[in-house]
Amino acid sequence: MLDYRKQFFPDAEFSDFVLRVHHPPIAVPGALFTDYKLHRVILCRQSQWFRQAFKGVFKNTSDVTEIREENSIYFNAMIQHMYEGSYALREAHNGDEKIRTIVTHIGIHKLAQKYQNDSLQAFSVQALAEFMAKLASSTKASNLSSAQQELERLDERIAIVTACERFYETVTAATTDTPVGRVIASAAWACDGLVMSQQFDKMLKERPTLAVDVLLGIKATKPSPEELNRRCEASILADLGRDSRPRKIRRGELGGL
Repeated sequence: MLDYRKQFFPDAEFSDFVLRVHHPPIAVPGALFTDYKLHRVILCRQSQWFRQAFKGVFKNTSDVTEIREENSIYFNAMIQHMYEGSYALREAHNGDEKIRTIVTHIGIHKLAQKYQNDSLQAFSVQALAEFMAKLASSTKASNLSSAQQELERLDERIAIVTACERFYETVTAATTDTPVGRVIASAAWACDGLVMSQQFDKMLKERPTLAVDVLLGIKATKPSPEELNRRCEASILADLGRDSRPRKIRRGELGGL
């Protein structure tokens, strides 16, 4: 996923701290690890976690300080962002790569939360939002055939479902209206193929936090009554499986949204 050709630390010889990151955890015999030659001032400036660690558990460590992290890609992205102000992922060309890109952005954001890195949290949310928007726009590309557009729509739907599963599997019912949640819920609501499916109904029932985020997003964007009516009619038709048009839905029936 990450482009490892970039040289993160052109002045590594002047580093004042070596961080050995084990993948998988240290407890596993023969575990792999990566040594990072870093600079305390850069880490402390951007991460409250490292700032506290250098005052405490890292204060009297030897030349090499060891920690463990499950995912080297996420950690590499955080270090790259600390030194360059951004991180780069490889271009996603097919459905599997698109899913991995979304999962990676979400994983990096969770790591940024762990290390209390506000700048990386904001960057990863923006990167995720831009990628989701790119997915949506690809389904409307005029240079694609009908069959290709259908494949793009399927890729978008699968990617959004995966994003919902990965993000909402760990959040609690009280954790609503988060930056990542807003991005994912907005993308889900904008995807007609997903919203009009029974799969979406099941997702909302199984993940109440997602349902709340979707409703908050609808309220914030204030879609027109015509748009809400179109969505409701299409959903009813999909459930009925017939061509007859349902009655018009009055605005009051939508709870005043």
